[in-house]
Amino acid sequence: MIYRIALLQMNVVMSDFKTNFDKAKHLIEKAAQQKVDIVVLPEMWNVGFFPKEKLHNLADYQGQHTLDLLTQLAKKHQVHIIGGTVAVTDGKYLYNRAYCINRSGECAAVYDKIHRFSPSGEHKQFERGKNPVSFTLGNLRAGIATCYDIRFPELIRKLALQHIDILFVVAAWPNLRKNHWNILNRARAIENQIFVCAVNQVGKSGENILAGNSMLLDPLGNYIAQGTQQEEIIIGNIDTDQLNTVRQLIPVYEDRVKGIDTL
Repeated sequence: MIYRIALLQMNVVMSDFKTNFDKAKHLIEKAAQQKVDIVVLPEMWNVGFFPKEKLHNLADYQGQHTLDLLTQLAKKHQVHIIGGTVAVTDGKYLYNRAYCINRSGECAAVYDKIHRFSPSGEHKQFERGKNPVSFTLGNLRAGIATCYDIRFPELIRKLALQHIDILFVVAAWPNLRKNHWNILNRARAIENQIFVCAVNQVGKSGENILAGNSMLLDPLGNYIAQGTQQEEIIIGNIDTDQLNTVRQLIPVYEDRVKGIDTL
């Protein structure tokens, strides 16, 4: 089955909730005009990654504004939306949280980032997620990971063993480590024989220049579509029939030794 996917490579303005929401709405609607099935936003698109001052005040309380926007647009345009992540307050805690909305406007999944990037102090600001999350969008089986998560292959393999077809990776990845971004996403696609849709921010995060280079990869790690370092909408098609072809060619799931991590 063929799915047309739009990767929204967004230039996020630090701490500017309204500007970012207006831009996200514009990009989603612009992508929807191109008859896509799925739209994907980057990490922390509501306030940037991440303001150190007044973050609790800037965060979206229980994701209410985010959910209102994404459910409205999903229903209006009959498009699935992988809502990147947003800074969310839930009780007294802050989360780096993803909302995945199906084309009926229902929340198909909620994911809190598991691996927090300690060099930036993320572990001091945000609570960590507890569970990997897989979900379905129509007939498409999907998993989601956020930025630093992609460096932990055990997390992605756990999702792969839940029989996902595609992994969505949402990020605010710096240009300094652009090479890692490319290698890690391609490796996760190749070793798990899945499609990978990785959407990154562009512009600046504080003093850091962000890498862009969003990508849509096939199960062999080949580029279906790839972005630059400019704000743009990148569109590519995946054909899930390719999964069976690749998995028959190299049967890694059949040849895998179960329990090897406990030896």
